[in-house]
Amino acid sequence: MKLVLSSYVVDELKNVVKRKFPKKEQTIEKLLMMMSYEYVYTPKDIDGSLFCIRDGKDYPVLYTAIIEDVEQRDSKGFKKF
Repeated sequence: MKLVLSSYVVDELKNVVKRKFPKKEQTIEKLLMMMSYEYVYTPKDIDGSLFCIRDGKDYPVLYTAIIEDVEQRDSKGFKKF
């Protein structure tokens, strides 16, 4: 199984690290460069009527996984499919 990261998730990671751990920004960049993963883009315009989800902040993550046909989605906020 290959790790798939969406642009939304990577951007959120970078923003959180920048805000909470500004001295670690380069470390995150290095980590992302060393990791093996597939990078998929989260669209700017998202169809908000595709499904309902408890935490709206997670909508772009699941939406991207669906439209990119990711085989398995697993997260604390999502049940396994």
